[in-house]
Amino acid sequence: MANMKVFQQNIKPIVQFTKRRSAIFRSCFFALWVAADSSFASFDLMPASARYAALAGAGVGWRSGADAIYVNPAALHGAPSFDVHFFYAKPYDLQDLNVGNVAGRHRRRRYSCGIGIQYFGNELYHENQFLAALAIELSPALLIGLASRYGLVTIQRYGQADSFLLDIGLVVRLGEKAAFGFSAANVTNAKVGVEREPLPSCLTVGMHMTPLRHCVIDFDLHKDIRFPLDVRCGISCMIFSVLTLRTGVGSAPSRLCAGFTLSLARFRIEYALSTHVELGLTHLFSLGIF
Repeated sequence: MANMKVFQQNIKPIVQFTKRRSAIFRSCFFALWVAADSSFASFDLMPASARYAALAGAGVGWRSGADAIYVNPAALHGAPSFDVHFFYAKPYDLQDLNVGNVAGRHRRRRYSCGIGIQYFGNELYHENQFLAALAIELSPALLIGLASRYGLVTIQRYGQADSFLLDIGLVVRLGEKAAFGFSAANVTNAKVGVEREPLPSCLTVGMHMTPLRHCVIDFDLHKDIRFPLDVRCGISCMIFSVLTLRTGVGSAPSRLCAGFTLSLARFRIEYALSTHVELGLTHLFSLGIF
């Protein structure tokens, strides 16, 4: 399946922080079209929000809100009881590429439900994922979550392909100042396209720790079966009641990230900056309403 190989080797690594520079972006898309004989999508895990991006993607044990649907479905169960999240980024300032999502969450007693829509690509090639998730508090110390994803990829002039994926997660509270998180993406080993190509599967484990009252540390180990282990570490510090600063580092690829959250009335305005030694800077923006 020639189009899949071109996409994996040249296009997707741009978003996955790996190999290529933006100068080859359009030529990769051209090669994708002329080599294609059927549609294909890889439905990788995209950045969830500016908050997570500022922590280099760490936070599998953090009950952050609606954006947790893209990281760990069990982490949906947290305060506040309702929130809506919007996210947008243009990776490495590539004019032809957009990443964004919208998510909503509602918590009632021991249950939290969430929905989300995620977009990646442009008018010539784009992926959409539609998510629905449920988190259940089995006990004060244990949360479990399940998320289903319907992915649809469209390549101009070459049609569409779709697939259903399933993610699971849990959060274990280890006292008042620590929590353990686990998530597994695509646990059913879903496939896509005429050739039934396997979609990526990922495992993430991590700790969410509060050593000081206004300081939080997130440490994750993330493994995509196709790539090396990614070690992620992020720190969040509340400077004022309305301002939280964040920074994080990741190992595969090597990157340094930073950002902030402004909490104004019922709004969260968030920004993150991610650096890459080869590909440059990415600016990420989020808005939360709760």
